[in-house]
Amino acid sequence: MSTPLLQVHDLRVEYASPRGLVRAVAGVSLSLDRNRILGLVGESGCGKSTVGQALLGLIQPPGRIAGGDIRFENRSLVGLPEREMRRLRGNRLSMIFQDPTATLNPVMTIGDQIAELFRWHRPRMRRKEVQTRVTELLERVGIVDADRRSRAYPHELSGGMRQRVVIACALALDPALIVADEPTTALDVTVQAQILDLIRGLQAEHGTAVILVSHDLGVIAETCDDVAVMYAGRIVESGPTAEVLARPRHPYTAGLIASRPSITAPDQVVRPIPGTVPDLANPPVGCPFHPRCVRAVAGCREGIPALSPTREEPRHAVACPLAA
Repeated sequence: MSTPLLQVHDLRVEYASPRGLVRAVAGVSLSLDRNRILGLVGESGCGKSTVGQALLGLIQPPGRIAGGDIRFENRSLVGLPEREMRRLRGNRLSMIFQDPTATLNPVMTIGDQIAELFRWHRPRMRRKEVQTRVTELLERVGIVDADRRSRAYPHELSGGMRQRVVIACALALDPALIVADEPTTALDVTVQAQILDLIRGLQAEHGTAVILVSHDLGVIAETCDDVAVMYAGRIVESGPTAEVLARPRHPYTAGLIASRPSITAPDQVVRPIPGTVPDLANPPVGCPFHPRCVRAVAGCREGIPALSPTREEPRHAVACPLAA
């Protein structure tokens, strides 16, 4: 068996606040092989974006990685000097952020912004070679008349085109892993589908591993090979996407699915999950979901359940003793 491209073990990220420590990520473990797409899904504030930021060394004070390990290409990233992280970031590791307007520099042309990646990571490349590569990248992500568009500024492009530029930046140096953090949230449904098709197609073409962060189960179902469902900083269920969504074993996963409107069954009753997400500075004792869980029993308040494989499918794991 080959070593996974990415191995995360017991990752913990916390932020200092006036209310005390906010434990945004509370012991996440996962692995990802090359040429696979893993979805991280959950409500806002569950910690999924923080996991993505931790992978690229983007946790800034008052936040910090409080424990655990991140191994990428069999190399530990936790505690790696910023200079070393910069060599990896944009080169072997890339990120597609949610808002391209905030990501792109408004006073630089999009061509110059992509070219800057080559100047930083490939300083020996000639200017003409860099320009050719920039045009090829813009064409690859579906931008028509790429040479002319490379001289445009971000405000001259539509939201969908700006997101394509951000994807071109992420792909520029053929990274082994791309973290896509809610890459379609600000886009309309038609453009969202185009961007997802683009990410999926490019991933298949180049064999890049992708972590797709989303709150949308539909996006996860269409795009990801595997899924990890997060709640209150923890993974509560994980496994092959089709298996998890067809046979959810954790009450939270089942609640997410039941709260999603169905196009194919318009008469289906939408059942929202009762209650609210917990305060991560003062989480509940025991299973973090038990205050909202309709199946909770007294034992759910006594300890945090471990993520354990189900009997039927070893790759399908659940952090709930009631699902065993």
